Amino acid sequence: MKNFSEFIIKPVISEKSFAEAKLNKYTFLVVKHATKTDIKNAVEKVFGVTVKNVFTANIKGNKTINTRKVRKIKDASYKKARVQLAAGQKIEIFDEATGNEKK
Repeated sequence: MKNFSEFIIKPVISEKSFAEAKLNKYTFLVVKHATKTDIKNAVEKVFGVTVKNVFTANIKGNKTINTRKVRKIKDASYKKARVQLAAGQKIEIFDEATGNEKK
């Protein structure tokens, strides 16, 4: 049996992901070898929600460092997954904190 928490690396926290969170779509960085079924099962087990759709994207990125003697290539590629939940469900990580508190 697979350990589902190993597939999700971290949630993507950005303005776009917060805007999509209002539409029940949440964005995560996942391991490169994860399939859509693995991602769906991992989100359902870790957060206790029902997943409707999973959209994945492989983002290509290379970082090259040139020195006098050596040319180093570091792979900066990653896989991103957008998960759409069933109506009426949400993940608490993506809730915006209200800044109305006064000191």
